[in-house]
Amino acid sequence: MICVSIKLKNPPAGSKEDIVKAAQEAIKGFTANEAVQGLPSCPEKPVQYFDDSKPDRPQHRLDRMYEGGMGVSVGRVRACPINDIKYTILGHNTIIGAAGGSILNAELAVKSGLVK
Repeated sequence: MICVSIKLKNPPAGSKEDIVKAAQEAIKGFTANEAVQGLPSCPEKPVQYFDDSKPDRPQHRLDRMYEGGMGVSVGRVRACPINDIKYTILGHNTIIGAAGGSILNAELAVKSGLVK
């Protein structure tokens, strides 16, 4: 679980609510890099977004195995009183952080012709 607070270099024009809405839309629309799309370990939708209707999510017990542990869950996107926005991210540290990330890198190496 990571709680993030960021200051945007070039925030969109408008109020804090406009910035939050833009961030929410960017998270909802996220797709994996074209190079890894379609690889066996790459989830079709790598980010699960929880809107304001689920303010208590993500949660470890409920969301850590999203996409078999190869995806991440994002929620609680809101205005930050110090920076621009803050949000919470949950990912399975072992699966996507170590083992799964290594497998995805190996699949990319094979696809790129670096490994036979």
